[in-house]
Amino acid sequence: MQSAKLKNTEQGLTLLECLVGIMVLAVIVSAITPALLIAYASRVQNYRTEQAVQAAQAEINRVRLQIEAGNFDGKTLPPKMAQGGAGQFELDDIGPPNQGKGNCPQQNVSGSTSELRNWCGIDTNDDGELDLAVQSFRSATPVDVLQLTGTNSNDYKDVAFLMGVRVYTIAAVQRKPSLLHPAPKRNTASGLTDGAKSISLPLVTLYAPIVSSDIEKGISRRGYCELIKKISTDTTAQSVNCNE
Repeated sequence: MQSAKLKNTEQGLTLLECLVGIMVLAVIVSAITPALLIAYASRVQNYRTEQAVQAAQAEINRVRLQIEAGNFDGKTLPPKMAQGGAGQFELDDIGPPNQGKGNCPQQNVSGSTSELRNWCGIDTNDDGELDLAVQSFRSATPVDVLQLTGTNSNDYKDVAFLMGVRVYTIAAVQRKPSLLHPAPKRNTASGLTDGAKSISLPLVTLYAPIVSSDIEKGISRRGYCELIKKISTDTTAQSVNCNE
């Protein structure tokens, strides 16, 4: 009995057709893989940045609440720049962190200006490992406002100052502290193409004026006015008379 011949439509794939199919699939995979990796890395970066923003804002809110409540002293606030000097209200020139002080919040434990280089760690996912490093610091209170709060240095209260917060990845300050950007200014790590520079910069940098609203002593408006004059680069703001 003669065997039936297969029709062209019933024949299987040839080896050449299989190879062509594999090559086409490989080209498609190689084309979409980088986009998927970039999307995933961007998502991770955005998540870390969001956590860093929350950490920085929480530190600012903590200090602001302390000032409003009046329940503070020099050791419970972030480290302060030395009183005096032309650059005492310019916080951008403070160097990157170089040593840790345990878990947040960061406090001015020793009362020394060297504490400006300290940082505290945050565990964002409760796995027992630190994930973010927070560096906070503040300017001095304007002398004119200090004089309103007492007659000698023991009566001085830091009721108006500029506060700065930087949040780094924990790897940046623990593994390669020598590679940190020497003067972060207000720069932050952005994008996925900055390479080593991106790793050395903080994820977030926030600055906020902190002023007491203690109306009884009459320092609220005066403190805010004097502080804005010190930190503003606008000559109009600097010429404002805070006694009016």
